[in-house]
Amino acid sequence: MLYWSRFAALLLIAATQSLFAAEPLAPKVENDVAWYDAKALGIEGQGWTDTKLPYDRFPAKAEATLRPDVWNLSRHSAGMAFRFVTASPTIHARWTVTSDRLAMPHMPATGVSGLDLYAKDDAGKWRWVAVGQPKEKTNTAILANGIKPGPREYLIYLPLYNGVAQVEVGVPMSQTIERPAEYPAAKAKPIVFYGTSITHGGVRLHGRAWSTPQFSAAGISDR
Repeated sequence: MLYWSRFAALLLIAATQSLFAAEPLAPKVENDVAWYDAKALGIEGQGWTDTKLPYDRFPAKAEATLRPDVWNLSRHSAGMAFRFVTASPTIHARWTVTSDRLAMPHMPATGVSGLDLYAKDDAGKWRWVAVGQPKEKTNTAILANGIKPGPREYLIYLPLYNGVAQVEVGVPMSQTIERPAEYPAAKAKPIVFYGTSITHGGVRLHGRAWSTPQFSAAGISDR
């Protein structure tokens, strides 16, 4: 049975301008790792801030008017991402999802509940670096290690078919993370995606159960 049948349509808002916090970044240091809250870095792909939970896609008031299937899908973090700049040779991630259903019969946990890390190369093109593979509801992982020295911009995509309670990115305490430059005005207008779970980022190759957060429609368009 295909989970992404047509009745399970969703509305995905991809706001190309991040929601930047005004406060200075204040990492939390634990075991020699400085952890930065993704919300403080600026969440992209989220059309509203008056949500029931921080990483929902619809405003809280929409629950009263939407069908339960659509409302539940809107609470998945598909299409959301955050960018940051660091010179750190090691990048950690720590995230908590809202459901203990980490995977589906036809879709692995990397897509349902994992993270995708991208880095911008010297030519300004996004390059995939690593995936954060979830093992339980709260996960801590080293996404990349031994990175070539030098500051660069990174991008982390959030889970496709799970909600997110909290996401943090970490670097050794000797390193720092900064907010990236804002997008130019030409990219400030939002884009609306409407479609089936293929738009959501669900399994897209017949007979092969694979997908990671980079494959949402918003994620592909963003890059």
